[in-house]
Amino acid sequence: MAQRHREVRKDFSGGLNTRDRVSVLHESESADMRNIVVGKRGTIESRRGGVPVLNKPVTDPSSPGAMPPPVTSIYEYVDQGGGTHFLAFAGDSLKRLDVDEWSEVKGGFTEDTMLEFAVHPQQDKLLFVNGADGYFESNGVTAEQVNPYDPTLEEEGEIGQSTVPGNPKLIAYYDYRVWLANVTGFPDRIYLSVEDLNGNTLYNYFTSWSWLRATNKKGEYITALRAFGDRLLVFTRTTITAILPAEPFQIAQGSYIPPSYRMQVISYSVGAVSQRSIDVVGGNLIFMGVDGVYIFDGTNAPQQVSHRVGPTIKGVRRHYWDQVCAVAHDGKYYLSIPLEAGEW
Repeated sequence: MAQRHREVRKDFSGGLNTRDRVSVLHESESADMRNIVVGKRGTIESRRGGVPVLNKPVTDPSSPGAMPPPVTSIYEYVDQGGGTHFLAFAGDSLKRLDVDEWSEVKGGFTEDTMLEFAVHPQQDKLLFVNGADGYFESNGVTAEQVNPYDPTLEEEGEIGQSTVPGNPKLIAYYDYRVWLANVTGFPDRIYLSVEDLNGNTLYNYFTSWSWLRATNKKGEYITALRAFGDRLLVFTRTTITAILPAEPFQIAQGSYIPPSYRMQVISYSVGAVSQRSIDVVGGNLIFMGVDGVYIFDGTNAPQQVSHRVGPTIKGVRRHYWDQVCAVAHDGKYYLSIPLEAGEW
């Protein structure tokens, strides 16, 4: 029996434009408008809108008359002293908001890359990567590349030389360690930081052996890392693997005990298309897979919850999958997906 399906597609390409002259506005733009919500019974009420954080571009255009570079990453870092640092990345520069000015935290990055952040609570540092320029640390005001730990000769012999994996795209903090994934030449590896001989877990001590491989024979690269509950979840586009602590190796007393973890396959058919599509709503993990949006409670198999918007999901070009992003607000999951270049 044929069934009728109606789908509403909202076009957010226009909207309020108070920058340009009225004569040059597109049909989908207005110089004077108000956001409203129309209820099921025709009631009308104000819809929470937005105002610019600062009415000036994060990074100025490179030449007069050119458009400012787009903002590709934002993050609010709260240090242990309670200081709040609102950060935005545009062009080749990471900036912070200083009342009425964007001040540079660090420049010289590869342009238009996407930064991924992780807070290290013990070190009171903000750590971040972008898949192109290395591994960085920040206090919210300045930033610099992380210097590899300088091990002693004894540590080099027992543990190994210190080296930071090349240009990781993903970062997470789990079980007191920093985890870096999808690095140059090894997109299916997850590197973990190790301890020194005194038992201190360091954020800048990685070795040639301190890595795990996503248990994925499909050859897919890692698309996301997310600490959830008592495990670290590793996503490819069509798989989910959990990393959990395991019993350490039994070696001679007094010797260095290497970190030991086990990997558990959660799903061999469902994964996440991007790190930024993952968020938590109501204690459940929600993310976008290749065929729709899924919810995962940490125990049972992920369940698809986007059946009614299937045609829209299928309209996402694979080229833009890594740009899919989401945010959880007021108990709801908001997903922004590019359908074509410049269309969201």
